[in-house]
Amino acid sequence: MTTGFGARHHLPLPYAKDENALEPHAILLKVGEFSQRRAVQHTAWMACNLLCRLEGVVSALVVDCPREAILQPFVIPGGEVGAPFGSELVRGINRFRLIQAMKGSSGDFTLHVGPGHEPGLRAIGNGWIGGATTRPWFGNPASSLSFGPYVAACYGVAEIFRRSRLRSYAPLESAFYDCWDGTPLAEFKLVSAECAVSGEPVTLAGVGAVGCAWLHAIWATAGIRLKATIADPDPEGVEFKNLNRYCAFGADDVGTKKASRAAELLSREGLVLQPFDGPFEGLTTKEDVVVCAVDTNDGRGGVQSSYRPRMLMAATKDLRLEVLRCSAPGENACCRCYNPPDRRESDEAIRQRLQGLSEDALAKLVGEVGLGLAEAKDFVFRAKCGTASEKLLSEMRHVGAEGPRRFAIGFVSVMAGTLLAAETCKELLRNRGPLNDSQNRIAIQFVRPGLNFAASRVARDPNCPACIPSSPAVQIWIQRFRDYENIERDVA
Repeated sequence: MTTGFGARHHLPLPYAKDENALEPHAILLKVGEFSQRRAVQHTAWMACNLLCRLEGVVSALVVDCPREAILQPFVIPGGEVGAPFGSELVRGINRFRLIQAMKGSSGDFTLHVGPGHEPGLRAIGNGWIGGATTRPWFGNPASSLSFGPYVAACYGVAEIFRRSRLRSYAPLESAFYDCWDGTPLAEFKLVSAECAVSGEPVTLAGVGAVGCAWLHAIWATAGIRLKATIADPDPEGVEFKNLNRYCAFGADDVGTKKASRAAELLSREGLVLQPFDGPFEGLTTKEDVVVCAVDTNDGRGGVQSSYRPRMLMAATKDLRLEVLRCSAPGENACCRCYNPPDRRESDEAIRQRLQGLSEDALAKLVGEVGLGLAEAKDFVFRAKCGTASEKLLSEMRHVGAEGPRRFAIGFVSVMAGTLLAAETCKELLRNRGPLNDSQNRIAIQFVRPGLNFAASRVARDPNCPACIPSSPAVQIWIQRFRDYENIERDVA
């Protein structure tokens, strides 16, 4: 997560409730009026997708959907278009093999999806706008875009998480977000909106939690037709511990390479995904638009080092996220700004830290990594290297001296990826509303969803070595940016 400009304008994260005192609940997802509309189905699918990943909060998922609703195209990857929508929701979730989904009409807590007059928590999305409310709402959401509905799913599921996990929980009344204008809203606005984008190539750096959400939102928006190179170098590929936030993958995908598997799952007519199971820096293509969804500062620095004329970036931390457009080189923040290189502990320092663990703590850690205790002790106490040392070193670099790694929640990553997808489309459409040179950053937090801010500007980090205005690299970047701006004016 960006540590500098990401630290502005957010609320402190309250302590979580005592997890030992919590019990997971069966959630009833109730699809109401206009269940044939793609906007309602987008919202329902992504809400189910997120709920099934809330380990410790959701024990089962119950789906209540009108019998006449049939699955529309571009809603559920691998779904049977024309089949009963409720059945496809259940089948799609059970295919992940993370939680039991079933049809029914009762649960411990209800999330309503789409228009309706029943009281209770309701997720509403259409076009570029989405959110959640505890008030009845009625209207005809006719847009086929995924952006607003995915935002609605994130807000609705976030409210369930907040009620379960946050001590200083303040009940939600109504909170929405407009992806087109980059502004929070207190009430839902029903605006007819579609999106048609074609032709220009894109490169996605990182097929992790945010990158998966970006891909899913692009796949689900039928009007988007483009060629995208997707790169991810993770040698471990998809791991089971990723599944609480990777909305494209399920248990059967564990062990596969992220980029290659995502391309298999989410390529469609008009969306050509070319996987590269290696680092972004290894690509030889020079696409105009780079979408940075990597999750390390070193990775962000690597993306910045390409000095492409157009770069978009998203990052998450706990219950917060931000999206950045890297523009006005040498003036506004770049991908490297406020992102110092990741601190590296020496192998010996990590080994000494492991020696300080109790026998029980070490046994628990090596069990989570998938090692035997005797094998791990050979490295910890006798410095014998091998498979155990590689796995332990990789794991412990995530758990530094400052404490355990930050927790990651699916709805935060999906919100970040959705906003990033929306901004990608706006960039390709040459829209000059937010994000632009004067409003280059969006920041969202889920601690108090009703207290977010509109898009704002963040200047470059004066200590950033990657965007010093006088450096030769930045002069080249400035010229590339100007050349692209001239092309835009010629097209207009």
